[in-house]
Amino acid sequence: MTIDFAYIYPKHFYSAQDKNLEERLRVIDGLTEILKRAVGSYSPSTVILKDGNSFSGFLKTLHLNREGEGFAEFIESGKKTKRKYGFDEIASITLESD
Repeated sequence: MTIDFAYIYPKHFYSAQDKNLEERLRVIDGLTEILKRAVGSYSPSTVILKDGNSFSGFLKTLHLNREGEGFAEFIESGKKTKRKYGFDEIASITLESD
Protein backbone atom coordinates (compact mmCIF):
# COMPACT_ATOMS: atom_id res chain seq x y z
CA MET A 1 0.00 0.00 0.00
CA THR A 2 1.26 3.47 -0.76
CA ILE A 3 0.03 6.82 0.44
CA ASP A 4 -0.02 9.35 -2.38
CA PHE A 5 -0.74 12.36 -0.20
CA ALA A 6 -1.94 13.26 3.27
CA TYR A 7 -3.04 16.42 4.98
CA ILE A 8 -2.01 16.75 8.62
CA TYR A 9 -3.48 19.72 10.46
CA PRO A 10 -2.16 21.07 13.77
CA LYS A 11 -4.48 20.91 16.78
CA HIS A 12 -4.93 24.71 16.85
CA PHE A 13 -7.18 24.39 13.78
CA TYR A 14 -9.78 22.66 15.93
CA SER A 15 -12.25 24.32 18.26
CA ALA A 16 -11.40 23.97 21.94
CA GLN A 17 -15.13 23.85 22.66
CA ASP A 18 -15.58 20.51 20.87
CA LYS A 19 -16.23 17.93 23.61
CA ASN A 20 -15.46 14.97 21.35
CA LEU A 21 -12.26 16.44 19.91
CA GLU A 22 -9.80 14.48 22.05
CA GLU A 23 -11.64 11.23 21.38
CA ARG A 24 -11.72 11.88 17.62
CA LEU A 25 -8.03 12.80 17.63
CA ARG A 26 -7.25 9.52 19.43
CA VAL A 27 -9.13 7.57 16.74
CA ILE A 28 -7.41 9.57 13.97
CA ASP A 29 -4.00 8.94 15.57
CA GLY A 30 -4.79 5.22 15.71
CA LEU A 31 -5.88 5.14 12.07
CA THR A 32 -2.78 7.00 10.88
CA GLU A 33 -0.60 4.64 12.92
CA ILE A 34 -2.32 1.72 11.16
CA LEU A 35 -1.50 3.35 7.82
CA LYS A 36 2.16 3.78 8.77
CA ARG A 37 2.59 0.23 10.05
CA ALA A 38 0.49 -1.41 7.35
CA VAL A 39 2.73 -0.36 4.45
CA GLY A 40 3.88 -3.61 2.87
CA SER A 41 1.75 -5.62 5.28
CA TYR A 42 -1.40 -7.52 4.48
CA SER A 43 -2.56 -7.85 8.07
CA PRO A 44 -6.10 -6.70 8.79
CA SER A 45 -7.13 -4.48 11.68
CA THR A 46 -9.55 -5.35 14.45
CA VAL A 47 -12.16 -2.60 14.64
CA ILE A 48 -14.36 -2.29 17.73
CA LEU A 49 -17.35 0.01 17.40
CA LYS A 50 -18.98 1.94 20.23
CA ASP A 51 -22.17 -0.07 19.77
CA GLY A 52 -20.21 -3.20 20.81
CA ASN A 53 -19.92 -4.76 17.35
CA SER A 54 -16.50 -5.60 15.95
CA PHE A 55 -14.97 -6.91 12.74
CA SER A 56 -11.66 -7.62 11.09
CA GLY A 57 -10.85 -5.56 8.01
CA PHE A 58 -8.39 -3.58 5.96
CA LEU A 59 -8.34 0.21 6.13
CA LYS A 60 -9.20 1.44 2.64
CA THR A 61 -9.97 5.15 2.94
CA LEU A 62 -9.48 7.80 5.57
CA HIS A 63 -11.34 11.12 5.19
CA LEU A 64 -10.67 14.00 7.56
CA ASN A 65 -11.81 17.61 7.52
CA ARG A 66 -10.25 20.50 9.42
CA GLU A 67 -12.79 20.20 12.23
CA GLY A 68 -11.44 16.73 13.00
CA GLU A 69 -14.56 15.08 11.65
CA GLY A 70 -14.51 12.38 9.04
CA PHE A 71 -14.80 8.69 8.44
CA ALA A 72 -12.82 5.56 7.75
CA GLU A 73 -13.78 2.98 5.16
CA PHE A 74 -12.74 -0.65 5.52
CA ILE A 75 -12.90 -3.82 3.43
CA GLU A 76 -14.02 -6.64 5.72
CA SER A 77 -11.58 -9.56 5.92
CA GLY A 78 -12.62 -12.59 3.90
CA LYS A 79 -15.35 -10.60 2.16
CA LYS A 80 -15.57 -7.82 -0.37
CA THR A 81 -17.96 -5.91 1.86
CA LYS A 82 -17.15 -2.23 2.38
CA ARG A 83 -17.83 -0.78 5.82
CA LYS A 84 -17.80 2.95 6.48
CA TYR A 85 -17.84 4.49 9.96
CA GLY A 86 -17.55 8.02 11.31
CA PHE A 87 -14.72 8.62 13.77
CA ASP A 88 -17.32 9.07 16.51
CA GLU A 89 -18.56 5.51 15.91
CA ILE A 90 -15.17 3.81 16.41
CA ALA A 91 -14.14 2.80 19.94
CA SER A 92 -10.76 1.27 19.06
CA ILE A 93 -8.70 -0.09 16.20
CA THR A 94 -5.61 -2.29 16.32
CA LEU A 95 -3.46 -3.84 13.64
CA GLU A 96 -3.52 -7.63 13.85
CA SER A 97 -0.15 -9.33 13.84
CA ASP A 98 1.07 -11.24 10.77
